[in-house]
Amino acid sequence: MNQHIKYGVIAIFLLMLACSSSGQDDANPQAGPALESLPYHVAPDTVPTQSEGEVFRMLETACQRWNRQAPAQDPGLTFAARDLAKFMSERGPKEFGNITNREISKFLLGRGVTDNYFAAHMSSQFRVVEMEDLVEGAILRQIRSQGFTHVGVGVVSKFIPPLKYIAVIMIKRDVELDPFPRTVKRNESMILTGRVVQGENPTVIISQPIGAMREFHVKVDDNMRFRQPLTFDGGSGLYRVEIQVERDSSPEIASLFSVIAQGEGEPLLTEPTPIPGEPTIDPALGEKKLIELINLERKKNSLAPLTVDGRLMKIAQEHSLEMARKNFISHKSPTTGFIQDRAKEAGINFRIIAENVALNLSAEAAHESLMASPAHSSAILDPQVTLVGVGVVRATRAGSRQLYVTEVFCLPQ
Repeated sequence: MNQHIKYGVIAIFLLMLACSSSGQDDANPQAGPALESLPYHVAPDTVPTQSEGEVFRMLETACQRWNRQAPAQDPGLTFAARDLAKFMSERGPKEFGNITNREISKFLLGRGVTDNYFAAHMSSQFRVVEMEDLVEGAILRQIRSQGFTHVGVGVVSKFIPPLKYIAVIMIKRDVELDPFPRTVKRNESMILTGRVVQGENPTVIISQPIGAMREFHVKVDDNMRFRQPLTFDGGSGLYRVEIQVERDSSPEIASLFSVIAQGEGEPLLTEPTPIPGEPTIDPALGEKKLIELINLERKKNSLAPLTVDGRLMKIAQEHSLEMARKNFISHKSPTTGFIQDRAKEAGINFRIIAENVALNLSAEAAHESLMASPAHSSAILDPQVTLVGVGVVRATRAGSRQLYVTEVFCLPQ
């Protein structure tokens, strides 16, 4: 009896060794400095673990077959992917689909990565080689269609059960930014510097705690570098800094991050808490929820509520449906053009027309991401618009069911 038990324990031990043979260092990969201890856009060098290197080599091989440049390994992304893999191991495989973009964004910002456009793939496998189908399939398709430029791979091993939790985070870096502080003194001036890598006509937008917003159209030199002074003189609190570039005549958010300004002796400020309650994932209920949240934001800012307009609802729903079917997120549609074109086609005469688009797991998460962006929140809080339409479509993206969201705001003639 005892002998059988001993052999059973040995068999389990050998199985654990076999499953972790691609690199026992995955159990404790390099953690890096404490979260938020460094400025944005700064990350110490790190050496990938054996398993992380194996996943990246799969990615390189897959890209070579299609004559594509593999995304470059990025230290900040690697640390963020390790943080995500550790979080996955604590939550368990059944919870992967419930990990929100907000949570992933927190890992990215914590490691100094402020690029706005990202995609994350999460998997649990007994062996790293079993990642090959995911790499050759969904990950490679996204690289080919969406032009991701940088990648981070994180692998964390657990022995009971003997699984490897693997996170792959990819970003599209349109702007390379120099180090910038997370906290400043109230009324302090800082200089934001960087280089435009893809796109043109950069714009820097900063929102203040008091609700005001400043927009700067930035000039670049012959090397596409720019330099923009920013003054944090809107009181103590949370400032949002957003950098946009134009691509195909459409503005895209390249980078988005928060800076906390504090006076001498003031208590430490933090990011806003998530919207409480169960997340809304049904498209029809999501549309109602977003309209409710939009008007709630306007009420907080002493603005009149918006009236739902059927024509704007149809425009928004059709644009969300096209984005879901064609797997893109943009104000510019390959078939209907921009929101101005869509409104004119629908016979709407307008003095002001504006649009927000988002992709997230729930209506609440989409709303939070839009309110975190100075440009998008300004559309929601525009005192002149009177009408609104919202379209939500649910579809599978990067292995999880997500909501494609379009919001249209209008002041008719």
